[in-house]
Amino acid sequence: MGSRKPRRDPDPVFDAWVEEARTADILDTAESLGLKLREHTQFEHVGPCPQCGGDDRFSINTDKQTFNCRGCIKGGNVIGMVKLATRRNFADVCEYLTNKPNPRGDGRSSPAAPFVPRSPIILASTDDKKLREEERRQRIEKRKWLVSQWWRAGGALERTPGELYYAKRGIVLPYGVSGNVLRFHQLRWGDETILAIIGLFRNINGNDEPIGGCHHCDHRGRAKG
Repeated sequence: MGSRKPRRDPDPVFDAWVEEARTADILDTAESLGLKLREHTQFEHVGPCPQCGGDDRFSINTDKQTFNCRGCIKGGNVIGMVKLATRRNFADVCEYLTNKPNPRGDGRSSPAAPFVPRSPIILASTDDKKLREEERRQRIEKRKWLVSQWWRAGGALERTPGELYYAKRGIVLPYGVSGNVLRFHQLRWGDETILAIIGLFRNINGNDEPIGGCHHCDHRGRAKG
């Protein structure tokens, strides 16, 4: 059995400081960091990710006070968003969000460094380019792995809400599509459990080629990614 992490002593002052950081408004914080987001729906703002770029793969939800990036496969609360955008540690981010020093007395690791988001476009050197290329390669591999897990966990559409979705629209799927091209799966998307229809993308050269990606929508037909 693995060793357990030692339980820290209660620290109500520190906990209150962290909680104050968590309650910072996520949209105000994004704007303070210079993230370029535009209103997409009543509660959602979208734009380029400060880590991997793109156009609208990064989003924040002002109702849930969360963020999500489809490219990085990352999401979370306002603290996580600032960590993603600035590469600063947890304590630094809490100091930034509260404008108060760490009550434990640990100062910022880089007190003179401003809180500015990383730019996925401006690459300062060849080393930066290599780093970006490696990060991009790792993100692609991570997405392929995630897609393969979704696909393998799915099943045929028969006797599922996925079958009902097509039946209500008068769509008769050709033989062999269910289970081979389309599958039904209950998957996690952020904090939600989604009843999803998954459509597979595979190299046209043949079924032995690795999975290239998939498109999934909920059983009411709303695309999720």
